[in-house]
Amino acid sequence: MLKIIDKQSYRILELQSIVSMIIPQSEPGKKLKNELHPFKPSEVDSARKEYEFVAGLMTHLKDDLGKIEGVKLWLSHIKDLSGTLLGARNNVLELFELQEIKVFALAVRKIAELMSDCNFFPHSLQEMKELYYYLDPGTTETSSFQLYDEFSPELMLLRQALANLTREMKLKQQAKIREAMDLLKLTKCESEIIVSRTNTSMIKKLDDSGLFIRSKQNFANVMYKLKEDEADLNNAKKTAELITNIRAAEHDARVKITEHIRDHFLNSIVMAQDKIALFDIRFAKALFALRNKCSIPHINNHDKFILSDVVNLPIKRELVKSGLNYQPIDIELENSLSILIGANMAGKTSALKTIGQIAYLSAYAIPVPCSYAEIPLFDFIYFSGYDPQLQGDNLSSFAYNIVELQKHKSLEGKGLFLIDEFARGTNPQEGEALCRAVLESFSQTKHFVFTSTHFTAPAMIPNADHFVIPGLTEDLYKEIKSEKLLTISDRIAKLNSIQKYNLIKLDNEKRPPRTALMIADLLGVEQEVIDNAKSYLE
Repeated sequence: MLKIIDKQSYRILELQSIVSMIIPQSEPGKKLKNELHPFKPSEVDSARKEYEFVAGLMTHLKDDLGKIEGVKLWLSHIKDLSGTLLGARNNVLELFELQEIKVFALAVRKIAELMSDCNFFPHSLQEMKELYYYLDPGTTETSSFQLYDEFSPELMLLRQALANLTREMKLKQQAKIREAMDLLKLTKCESEIIVSRTNTSMIKKLDDSGLFIRSKQNFANVMYKLKEDEADLNNAKKTAELITNIRAAEHDARVKITEHIRDHFLNSIVMAQDKIALFDIRFAKALFALRNKCSIPHINNHDKFILSDVVNLPIKRELVKSGLNYQPIDIELENSLSILIGANMAGKTSALKTIGQIAYLSAYAIPVPCSYAEIPLFDFIYFSGYDPQLQGDNLSSFAYNIVELQKHKSLEGKGLFLIDEFARGTNPQEGEALCRAVLESFSQTKHFVFTSTHFTAPAMIPNADHFVIPGLTEDLYKEIKSEKLLTISDRIAKLNSIQKYNLIKLDNEKRPPRTALMIADLLGVEQEVIDNAKSYLE
């Protein structure tokens, strides 16, 4: 699922932690998940159609845990039959392959029964029910497979003959054992007897009985077995012949079954596996949505993001682990160049990553973690910003971001660019000028840009929309100061718990609020330093 995004952006946006929550149960479903293609801007109708299926499953499965667990169980029984089906076109199916096909047919039948009242399940799988009953002529209702007598009258007769002969041989052996017990005055006797070499009287009896012959001996014991007569040898020969004939008849039966499957079911199995794989993916999307309180977005043809109560799932998960509450936010972007301004610790990077996560999920028609969403589709997604895994100093990081940004900017199609603090790693004056110039250059492209910066110059771009995260307001600053919290950690925790993270759109004439000095003050910077900084600003 990397077809719409480069590996670095995928990692920085923490998409793997989200994708891992979408869990197909069947082998074909897992395989399809890795092969999914994203919906592009030209495929809006197809994306909407896919979302209809997922929404239908969400509605159908909601609050029906029994059905959910039942479907998951039977999906987990389904193996990837691609190799088996390919071999069936030219080769005779082995017993284990026939069992795999039977399990598949049974699982599809069971899932179809569970989803019988759902319009969003592919009910055109009736042939799998017929296939199951063909492979289970005795209606055992089990997933195991064997060559039942119904598959071959010849095989049935051979098995009956072998069973009769085996029974006859067993009765004859039991008669010999009783004769030996009477003759040798034994209370217990088997077809084989082990006698200690020191028991010479028993050895003599056995040697003289004519019923036993020595089979093995060592320094401690002598082993005897019942002596076979001509009838026993003839029966052993008949047994070997019957077993050989049974093996041949079983092969013929497998040939017959393989040909029947090839002629009547093979193409249907191929199509059924594809349909089940797709259903499994949609089922996994629906469960992901129900677990994470997701909604179906409205896919639009415009440069517009409207997200209500949107959640960054990786951040929420980490906060919950730490016993902290997560604050959903609202984001509304209606300009192809939207600039988020403000100091660090305000949540700018998180907002950018959240937009990237939502755009990625919608590209694969996966429900998004918010109460309402309007989203466009993109040909690709690119995140430019700080990467803790990049080696080197600020200059090398700056150079890397420049090269990668230019490369993606020249790509064909409509891209979503998430640019976090561009030019942070170079000279501040040059960086500020370059940041504004680069952002302005995007107006000549059809890309959508959502960027964050603490520079002032980008905030002056007239044809862009500008946003600020309220973060630390004057009132919140005074509230924290008044509580006389003893440690920096206490203040950081308080700051994170009461800050407001929704995006507020600014008038173009209005300068962004300054919060860096208030944050620095709360984090323990000396008052003299704070006062000097204020004087420099004035």
